[in-house]
Amino acid sequence: MSITNTTEQKTTATEAATKKAAKAKATPKAKSASKAPKPPKVAKAPKEPKAKKEGPPPGNRTFAVRITDQELAAIHKAAGPRGATRLVRQVLVAFAAADVDAFKGVIAEAAANRKG
Repeated sequence: MSITNTTEQKTTATEAATKKAAKAKATPKAKSASKAPKPPKVAKAPKEPKAKKEGPPPGNRTFAVRITDQELAAIHKAAGPRGATRLVRQVLVAFAAADVDAFKGVIAEAAANRKG
């Protein structure tokens, strides 16, 4: 009897190990099968492209000139308070148009600002 008992115990242990291995293999499948499938992504409507800024409004341009600190101080003194841009624009336009009278007017205005 003892021999039979040992054989039966080995058979039972082998069966238990087989069942355990089968359960281990089945467990990952059971987990993945229990997950709900992800819903398909909804396509987003394409966004309208933003209008790009073209720069300054039509007709206006920027003209940059490098000057020294002394030249800048002289321009501000000649132009009076808050008038440097207007003075420089008048000088440049008068020069470009070869308008001597306009140029003389700007010079007279600058002389008056220097005195006052």
